[in-house]
Amino acid sequence: MGKCHPKEGVGAVSVLVGACPYYTILKRIMTIGSPTRRTLGEVEAAVGNVMSRFHRDLHGRGPRAITVTIRGRSCIVHLEGVLTTAEMHLAAAGASQSQGVAMVRQLRDHLVQRARNALVDTLQTTVDSPICSILHDVSPQADVEVFVFGLLDAE
Repeated sequence: MGKCHPKEGVGAVSVLVGACPYYTILKRIMTIGSPTRRTLGEVEAAVGNVMSRFHRDLHGRGPRAITVTIRGRSCIVHLEGVLTTAEMHLAAAGASQSQGVAMVRQLRDHLVQRARNALVDTLQTTVDSPICSILHDVSPQADVEVFVFGLLDAE
């Protein structure tokens, strides 16, 4: 599992490569656009940096920690410490806490949908594989956001 802290970059990545039935995608990812071969950890770190930049541009601040895992045809991005102060207060306050949580989720979903095309274009360039789907969820109670990107085999 590659772990990337937004301020530390590539040097903060540790890799645990498991058995993967989709070797063609991983081979394409590891040789992104240059004659030098990139490791899976370097690609995971690059995805983490893209997601950090995306989050910072969209919400005004980056996440506290990012964990990126690429396995098979999935790229899973786990962001911790994502909520702004206003979102934390909104999720905790109100006549009903569930109402505030629903509002934060609705806001985050709307923002991600509006910026979806830019995110897909950037990530496709980063992993050198078409992205067929994006799954997104946020847990205001846990201050965690998760993205799952479905990757297609470009060959």
